Amino acid sequence: MAIPYWEDLGRIRSRRPLIHHLMNYVVMNDAANVTLAVGASPIMAHAKEEVEELAAKADVVYINIGTLDDRWIESFILAGKAASKNNVPVLLDPVGAGATRLRTETTLRILNEVEVSVLKGNGGEMMALAGRAGMVKGVDSLGEANIDVAEKLAREYGVTAVITGPRDYVSDGRRYAIVSNGTPMLQYITGSGVYGWFSHSQLHGSE
Repeated sequence: MAIPYWEDLGRIRSRRPLIHHLMNYVVMNDAANVTLAVGASPIMAHAKEEVEELAAKADVVYINIGTLDDRWIESFILAGKAASKNNVPVLLDPVGAGATRLRTETTLRILNEVEVSVLKGNGGEMMALAGRAGMVKGVDSLGEANIDVAEKLAREYGVTAVITGPRDYVSDGRRYAIVSNGTPMLQYITGSGVYGWFSHSQLHGSE
């Protein structure tokens, strides 16, 4: 049975975890304000000279490859490895994976070199990572994935895979949830992310 989201929210606010964002410029301010609103503490740091130190001290590291270049790629790997070494969960958002070779290869490199806990992307991005080409235009998805894609990625990379869209699909390779209470209007808002609350989903599979 799913835990009501307000219980999770209470735990976050009581702990005030530090979230280290390696975040694209497009939604950086929104991400910082949302993090504060839920009761966590954000830091946006990308310089390779400090990311290892910060990642080691954080409670979560969030890597978003939206505004990608060589310097940021190095920072992603350094921060991700430091997080993994210190048992800090890493969430990876593979923005635009499948749109260009650089984005796809960068995502796969992070997945192979860093212990990623959660892989979250739209249907097109996640299908591209699962080996289905031609599903991304820029950073927009050209198709809706399904639970099979989430389960495949979860098992292949040892992650919890989250596919966002009209329906959200979540799987850790053993269990899965389908969240169906979103709105299509969110596709017109940059950085809107996951569509629904887990408390309104159905959980399937073995413990």
